[in-house]
Amino acid sequence: MQIIPFEEKLKGILNKDINSLTPGDISFLRARRSYLTQEQLSIYKDILKIEVVQEAPEPKEDKLSYYRKLMKLAKEQNVIVPKGTKIDELKALLNI
Repeated sequence: MQIIPFEEKLKGILNKDINSLTPGDISFLRARRSYLTQEQLSIYKDILKIEVVQEAPEPKEDKLSYYRKLMKLAKEQNVIVPKGTKIDELKALLNI
């Protein structure tokens, strides 16, 4: 029995038609899915029974940071902001 290096076996499986993969091939891919690219994961997601995670969008600015930014803007514009003012109210005060 000849031992096939991991990379060669993976390359051989990826070169096969998706419909001709054996249960052994599928198990091999499933066990080594961390070596697959996003494109390969998208192609094999159905047979691997996984969900492909899209690249996360840039995180939105959290509310506290946004509130602080608005407060800084209010201070620069000499707008008096009562304590406990909410973001929507602050935006209205600043005409944003």
